[in-house]
Amino acid sequence: MGFQFSIERCTEDGWIFISGGTASDYGEQNAFAYLLKKIESETGGTIEEVGEQQYRIKGDGIKLIYQWDGLFGITVIRPDNVEEAEAVAFLKKYF
Repeated sequence: MGFQFSIERCTEDGWIFISGGTASDYGEQNAFAYLLKKIESETGGTIEEVGEQQYRIKGDGIKLIYQWDGLFGITVIRPDNVEEAEAVAFLKKYF
């Protein structure tokens, strides 16, 4: 699809902000859906909704929460037991 994903920043409390490389919210929503479906497909997992615009890929082995909203765009929340470097390395495999 031509998305240019990149990690914008990570916070100490477990938030990872991702850019889909698009200039519009509509493009970012498409990038979010593309990324989620790519990870689902390549891990053999299943996307499950866990909150409003929040999803987990059951079976991905890392239990990240993927979120999209109009203010922050694509964000990922890592569980406390997953190190930042591990989460970032996992995500970058699908960029």
